[in-house]
Amino acid sequence: MNVLGIDTATPVCSVGLAGDNGLIAEHRLARKHSHAEMLSDMVDWVCTSANISLKTLDGIAVSNGPGSFTGLRIGLGFAKGLAFGADVDLIAVSSLEAMVWSIPPVCTSACVLLTARKGEAYRGLFHWRKNRWVAIQAADTVNEDCIFQGFGDDQILFVGSGTRQFQRKLECDHRAVLLKTEFYASSGFSVAALGREKMNAGEHTSLDEVVPQYIKRFQGVE
Repeated sequence: MNVLGIDTATPVCSVGLAGDNGLIAEHRLARKHSHAEMLSDMVDWVCTSANISLKTLDGIAVSNGPGSFTGLRIGLGFAKGLAFGADVDLIAVSSLEAMVWSIPPVCTSACVLLTARKGEAYRGLFHWRKNRWVAIQAADTVNEDCIFQGFGDDQILFVGSGTRQFQRKLECDHRAVLLKTEFYASSGFSVAALGREKMNAGEHTSLDEVVPQYIKRFQGVE
C-alpha cells in the first residue's frame, strides 16, 4: 500500500511517500510563504522520483492541524483536489501526532509544541504505550507560563517548532529533555505513514469531512 503524505501546518512544507517497507521518498522545503507556489512541484518530484503515479496510489494523507491557518487551507485544498482527481481515499492526520510519530522514546512522556500566534504554541501531550506515542489529552494552546501544565515530576521530551520558541524557559526546568533542532521539522513521510496506519485500521473519511482543526486560543492571564 502506497500513501502520499502532505504537511503544510508549519513553515516547513513537506511531501512524502510511505510504502510497505517504510520511506519511499520525501521532499522538504523550509521557506516562508512558499507552500502555494511549491507544493505541486514537490508532489511531482516525489512521485516521479519514486516512479509512482497519483492514480496508482492507495491513498493521500494530509495534516489537518493544528498549525498555520493559511498553510492548512493550502494543504487541505490541494490534497482534496489530488484525491478527487486521482479517485483515491483522503485521510486526515493530526499535525501534532505526525510530529512525534518518528521520535524515539527517550522519555515515556513527550510534548509537541508548534508555534502559534502572540507568543503562544499549540501543544500535544503524549505517552509511550505499546510501542507507539499515544495522545493523553486533547490538543490545546499555551503560553510560556503553562507549558508544563498537566505533567508531573517525570522527564518530558519536547519537540516541534515551539520548542525553539520557548527554549530558555525549557532549559531552566529539570524535567525538559531537548533534542537537536533537526527533530523540530514537519515530515510529509510521517503524515503518509500515519495515513497508512489509519487506512489499514479501516479508517476512511469523505472529502467533506476533512477540515482544518483549529484550536481556541489560550484564555489565561497574559
